[in-house]
Amino acid sequence: MSARWPRANVAWRIASAEVQRNGRRYIGSRHHEALLVLALVLLAPVFVVFVQAAMAVGRSLAAGDPTTVSAARYYLPGVVVFVVVLGAIQAGRRVLSLDAREMMLTAVPVRTLVRGLLLADLFEWTVVFLTPATILVLAVAIGAGSPILAVAGTLAVATLFVAAILFGYALGLLVRLGLRRVPLPTSVRSVLGALGGVTAAVMAGGLVAFAGSIAVHGPAPTATTGTGAGGVLAQVSIPVATLPAGDPLSRLSWYADLLFVGTPAVETLTTATLVAAVAVVLTIPGSLTVISVFSPSFWYGDAPLSSDGRTHIGSQSVRSPSPTRRVATRLWWRAVRSPHRHGYVFYYLFALGTLLVPVVVYPSLALTLVGTSFVLLGVWLAGALFGLNPLGEEEEMLAQLLLATMPAAVLLRARMLLGVLVGVPLVLVGTTLLALGPLAPLDALAVGGYWVALTLASAAFALGVGTLAPRYTPVRLFARVESVAPSVTAIVYHLVATTVLVAAGPALVLAEFDLLLVVGFLFGLLVLVTDGSYRYALESFEAFGRDPGRVRWSRRLAVHLAVGVAVIGTLVSSAVGLAALVVLPGDGVTDLVLLFVAGYFGYLLVVVLILEGFGDGIRGMDVYWLSDSDVTHVIAGVAATGAVEMGVVAMAWYFDLPVAEHTLVSYAALGGAGLLLSVLPLVLLVNGPIEELMFRGVIQRNLDRSFTTAGAVMVGSAVFAIAHLPMYSGTPAAVGMALAQLFAISIVWGTVYARTHNLAVPMLCHGVSNALAVALLLL
Repeated sequence: MSARWPRANVAWRIASAEVQRNGRRYIGSRHHEALLVLALVLLAPVFVVFVQAAMAVGRSLAAGDPTTVSAARYYLPGVVVFVVVLGAIQAGRRVLSLDAREMMLTAVPVRTLVRGLLLADLFEWTVVFLTPATILVLAVAIGAGSPILAVAGTLAVATLFVAAILFGYALGLLVRLGLRRVPLPTSVRSVLGALGGVTAAVMAGGLVAFAGSIAVHGPAPTATTGTGAGGVLAQVSIPVATLPAGDPLSRLSWYADLLFVGTPAVETLTTATLVAAVAVVLTIPGSLTVISVFSPSFWYGDAPLSSDGRTHIGSQSVRSPSPTRRVATRLWWRAVRSPHRHGYVFYYLFALGTLLVPVVVYPSLALTLVGTSFVLLGVWLAGALFGLNPLGEEEEMLAQLLLATMPAAVLLRARMLLGVLVGVPLVLVGTTLLALGPLAPLDALAVGGYWVALTLASAAFALGVGTLAPRYTPVRLFARVESVAPSVTAIVYHLVATTVLVAAGPALVLAEFDLLLVVGFLFGLLVLVTDGSYRYALESFEAFGRDPGRVRWSRRLAVHLAVGVAVIGTLVSSAVGLAALVVLPGDGVTDLVLLFVAGYFGYLLVVVLILEGFGDGIRGMDVYWLSDSDVTHVIAGVAATGAVEMGVVAMAWYFDLPVAEHTLVSYAALGGAGLLLSVLPLVLLVNGPIEELMFRGVIQRNLDRSFTTAGAVMVGSAVFAIAHLPMYSGTPAAVGMALAQLFAISIVWGTVYARTHNLAVPMLCHGVSNALAVALLLL
């Protein structure tokens, strides 16, 4: 017993070191931390919806409804298979990785090393998967009002998760030991192993979605949609969800009853449930034994890795009339001859596979799903293949930049060119399939043109986000594939952003909006994404090796960054507000006030993340106690703001101009004087200060590095006015008049900040002016 405790301590220390090492690998800088937090906040509304759904399930269980229990019994095997496959893939990526050879040269026993690596993996998987699952179980327990369910359900989920992961590790180890006897080259074995693992994971994910209904009812019946906006959509058959009923087909399915113990839906546990529970528990020590026994033979018996197959093509062997084409040709042949360098693309294929699995079950959707898959794949690969890690992928690139042997623009344009050449054919194939299916020919032409343009935006956006979150050190993908793969942060942001943009095109074109307005909006959006991302990557390359504090962006890029910060602030504010809106029980005055505060909390969060992740930190803000001169500027700023507002009102009255309605006015009509009285201190203490932190403390302050003081004030004020566009409703002329008023007022606040260099001054000007405007609504 005494010898086991030191080994356990060593295993724990190995696990801690592995967690810290991977933390530095995936979140190795303040940039990555800020981007990760922003991504989590943007996903908050989705998670809140799941929590609400879980609580609704709990309420149905409290009412004795057995439907959820029956459905869980059928879906549980698919979920377990999915987790087992992920565990097998993880075994190849970490436990079977040869990164541990150096540790094996020490006195650490191999089994102790294995246990330490397993602990590290279990911790990471717990953070990613088990923690959200536990929160959902607790939400079900709260909805059911059952403390027993909270304890028993959490233990049942944790036990099943650990058992499935360890079984997957053991299975992956045994499969790889068997494949070692197959005479294949190392590179072919690596690529096939990666493809096989991803394919198995995709198929397992499909089982999660379809096993229950197919097992009991066969293919689900379909419902036919009506025509879309203006009759432009053909009729499409859509699967109708059906809930399984009856006894499950797998004995493991009875384990699902443990997830609902303590509710009227599961009053007693059957013998089948207890047998399944014992089998799951015994899987844990059994899997650990297999891993401990076979891991040493795998490591010591494995052949060393061969060379990575890099092929350097000399400048004499590649002939092309332009430097861009010459670099593009070299990149292309390197990708063809060393495909393992792009092994991370399988993560995109994994996401795509979840869309293709339903084709097997519902052939009527084949044309639509396959066409959409080709479009997504084309847009994704346009950026993913050559743009997600431009600063860290090529060994010779840094030398080229430092020695100035080739302009950075050539390197970036070559990557964009290759991305477009790969993506456009796939998009055209997908659009053609959709034109043969649900889309009318004219609609397919309009949407297809947008998607083709989106391939260029995807390539540029990948360059931008890859430059923002680069990775320089090689990692092992799928156990054997060594590559300087892009960071997970860059992959996730590119994947999510491009998917949203792919869906935005048909959603807007086929909706009942003015076509010219939609085309203008989409064109402007793509130009902003393409030019802004490319400029950021280009100027970051040119500034490589210089002191970040002395880097001055060009005016063009500075404007892009200012607009980007405002857009991010609006998105995060909306996400936090939507999450609060789902949680709030009604539409009373209190809920509206809380919604107001939640939205501005999102703005504040963006400010803090930008300052801490990309700037000097929150402590570097220009916020000081007011001096006598500052007090004078506050009084002058409030007076000037009032003069501008009264001038606009007088002009509108004299010329009989239309007036836009502010969102606060509609809220006042809904909540009355009580809402206005509640909002009055908030606009003084919340709205004004936080918006000034964003638009003066972050946007104008950074614009001042590239523009003159007057130019920074003007550009920052224009961004301030445009960011408030969603707050107004009315005719275009009325909204334009309101934005012009905001532009003039923002110039006043930007000027007092430029003169005092104290953010407290525009904060007070902004807050007091807004409070006076709300007070006037009470009169």
